[in-house]
Amino acid sequence: MRPRPSSITALLFACFAAIPLAAQEERVTNWPDGSVHERFSVDAQGRRQGNAESFREDGTRIERATYRDDLLDGRRETFHPDGKRAELSSWRKGVLDGPFDEHDGSGQWKRAGAYRVGRLHGDLRITLGRKTLTRQKWLDGELVELDGIAPFPVRQDVLRTTLAAILAPPAATEAPAGDPLAPEREKALRRLQAYRLLCRVPHEGMTLVPEWNDLCDAAAEVCARNGGLSHEPPKPAGMDEARYQQGYLGASRSNLGHGSMVHSVDSYMDDSDPSNIDRIGHRRWCLNPGMRKTAFGWHEHITAMWSMDSSGSLPRGIDAVLYPPAGWVPVDFFQSHIAWSVAPLRGGTPKKDELRVTVRRLDEHWLPIGDPLALDWLDVAADGYGTGACIVFRPVGLDCVPGARWLTELSVDGGKTLAWRYVVAFCEPIGAGNR
Repeated sequence: MRPRPSSITALLFACFAAIPLAAQEERVTNWPDGSVHERFSVDAQGRRQGNAESFREDGTRIERATYRDDLLDGRRETFHPDGKRAELSSWRKGVLDGPFDEHDGSGQWKRAGAYRVGRLHGDLRITLGRKTLTRQKWLDGELVELDGIAPFPVRQDVLRTTLAAILAPPAATEAPAGDPLAPEREKALRRLQAYRLLCRVPHEGMTLVPEWNDLCDAAAEVCARNGGLSHEPPKPAGMDEARYQQGYLGASRSNLGHGSMVHSVDSYMDDSDPSNIDRIGHRRWCLNPGMRKTAFGWHEHITAMWSMDSSGSLPRGIDAVLYPPAGWVPVDFFQSHIAWSVAPLRGGTPKKDELRVTVRRLDEHWLPIGDPLALDWLDVAADGYGTGACIVFRPVGLDCVPGARWLTELSVDGGKTLAWRYVVAFCEPIGAGNR
């Protein structure tokens, strides 16, 4: 004898039977020739519910998906004109959530990974047939591993926030008595600190030395009166001997340039004109890891920055000072004509004839595309400028715009091994302290 349902079960059956299913109306749209374009169902409020599909004029399927309350919810498939599947994805309340895979028209190229609440998350792999083109790891929409390297030492949002805080002017304070240039000196220091942060060398706690500021002012004055820059300036006619000696000392220990003190920092970091690209000495002094103290001076149109300080300690966790650095680079901290540099912090001097450098564009999937950029400069600059020897190279045709990303590979043993492999990805400018 079959068991009779319990009173609770019977009550549940009765309750469900009493709940009417939401009325749904199937709707169909057509192409001009009468063939079906879309087929889907809507509820009483006109919201899409359940299965939906769409077709091309020739009858081939475009899409097949599931909706709930007018939002994609569940499985979604799209198709190429030949009927092969283009994409399979998972949705939850209108947001990508779950595994997905994409295929090109040939059926050979495949991209597979997963989303979590609308952001790439977890392992992602792109293959061409049986060949793996890239293996990536994503964390809440951030690329954290690209084929075995960590492409971004610092997240973009963290970098931007920190740079903006460094460049932001402090609360209004009175300039020290007798130093009307103090605000500009501080602004130049903040610009220098921003570059150092970007390049992962110590930047916190840097200070201006008042006595050095005065020597830098004197250096700028001597050069201005002589009508040119010199680290060993002759004495200008009629100049006080004591002031000249101060200027000579300042000039011999400083970067020298033109323009404002703030702009001079950008010029020192550029250092790519024909008279400087062979050594990029100004940049290397700016990025000297051991620098903790500095000074800035100005007279008329000449600027000076005290460079020769090594009172700080070497950073941990990096084996070279790179510019542009690995990771995110705001476009107001670099330009396409500027030479690239890699200054090793350890090891011997690389040999020029053993250098192999490639700079290749990465596409939207972080895959290299096209040929490596040609180089119009490749050399090893001698030591004596804040760090040891420095590799200098300049790619031709570099796109330095937000969204452009470049994979750089550098060998110092003729291509047998890679000493450095890193990504430079340009992003929106910070704005404050702009070039």
